[in-house]
Amino acid sequence: MRLFWIVLAILAIVGIAFSLSTFKAAPTLTLEAPPRTTQPAPSSMPAAAQPDATPAVPQPESSATAGATEPKPAAAVKPMEKQQAAAAGPAALPESPAPAASGSPSSALNEARPASQVPPGVSNPDSGASPAPGAAPASAAAPAATAAVTGGKVGGYDIAAGKREQRDDGTLLLDGKFVVKGDGTRDKPYEITWELLTSVDQDFDPHAGKKLLPERIAMLHDKYVKLGGYVAFPMNMQQPKELLLMLNQWDGCCIGVPPTPYDAIEVALDKTVTGEDRFATTGAVVGKLGIKPYVVGDWLVGLYVMDGGDYSAKFAGTGDN
Repeated sequence: MRLFWIVLAILAIVGIAFSLSTFKAAPTLTLEAPPRTTQPAPSSMPAAAQPDATPAVPQPESSATAGATEPKPAAAVKPMEKQQAAAAGPAALPESPAPAASGSPSSALNEARPASQVPPGVSNPDSGASPAPGAAPASAAAPAATAAVTGGKVGGYDIAAGKREQRDDGTLLLDGKFVVKGDGTRDKPYEITWELLTSVDQDFDPHAGKKLLPERIAMLHDKYVKLGGYVAFPMNMQQPKELLLMLNQWDGCCIGVPPTPYDAIEVALDKTVTGEDRFATTGAVVGKLGIKPYVVGDWLVGLYVMDGGDYSAKFAGTGDN
């Protein structure tokens, strides 16, 4: 066993000796560094000091423009030239064409358009200042004058406010709905309708607590009016001087629809009715209208009366005159 360990020690010594001899015989390698250039790294130099690496390319000259130098358009500048120009400063950048002296591009377009094609709200040099938004055209006709009338009393009741508009044709427009001709005189009486007279029930009904007379009705008080409709004379009178003018037909007893205070007028005539006119059922009356509410216990019994009436049986109709 001891002999075995001695052999191993000898082999180890021989191996070490062989390795040392081989290391000493190996040649020595010398590494040479590459030569250094004198150009510094791009990151260590300022952008303005970098040399221009792109040579200038001469532009060919045409025979027609010999001796003249044409500037490059902005679109032909190369990216490298843009970077160099930016590093050199704003003076080296190509100048863009200046805008027209007339103003914005939209104003230049408007100058080229006729006045009829310029959009509304945009100024046009040919047409003057642009109109303000929402302004009416200069050619639009001015609306007729409208007056709001309120205040006062008729028959002991207050008058509700209303609108009265004088139109160009000489008629009146009451509350934007009812058209009335005439001026309320005997020669030119107001030509009214049953629709106007019966509309009073919307504002005046004492039993329902409505105690305001609308101005469109109050304005007719003591004015001459003209109206046609059904008529009924007092019974058992051979020469009557009064009649009842109504919207609906009624014979005073059994035929027709009994009137209400809103659709009937008690008429006092200047002349008696004689002859065949005594048996007429329709006609027209001209006279001075009175608004005189007759109220009993908050119940409206009568409203319209007329004095100085002039009756004509030649009117054929049952409604508006």
